Amino acid sequence: MKPPTLDQIADYASSLNYDGFDAEAMFDHYEMVGWVYGKSRKPIKDWKAAVRQWRRNDLKYAADRPRPRAQLDDQAIKDYVIQLRVLRSGDNQDEAIVRLYRKIRDTLGPEGLAQVKSRA
Repeated sequence: MKPPTLDQIADYASSLNYDGFDAEAMFDHYEMVGWVYGKSRKPIKDWKAAVRQWRRNDLKYAADRPRPRAQLDDQAIKDYVIQLRVLRSGDNQDEAIVRLYRKIRDTLGPEGLAQVKSRA
């Protein structure tokens, strides 16, 4: 098999509607290992089949990957500040505040939580 070019890999993935595919990562990986696969280092016979296998693996393991966090946009921080102020104004809301802190941390990360706390 003649190794494909980076453009050929990207074009083929695009024809499969393989959104989010990093053709450069695949190309670099197989260039590094010499266009072989597996522990037995068998030569790749069909690079298009390798692209399809990467796609199947992406779908298979997508649920195991951590979800991307929301960006630290000012509107999200403002919304959480309002929610926190409302909870703090009520009686016996400690558990609800802790749950909100966890939600903020999970969606905006520790930096976002710190910003919300400082503004509230």
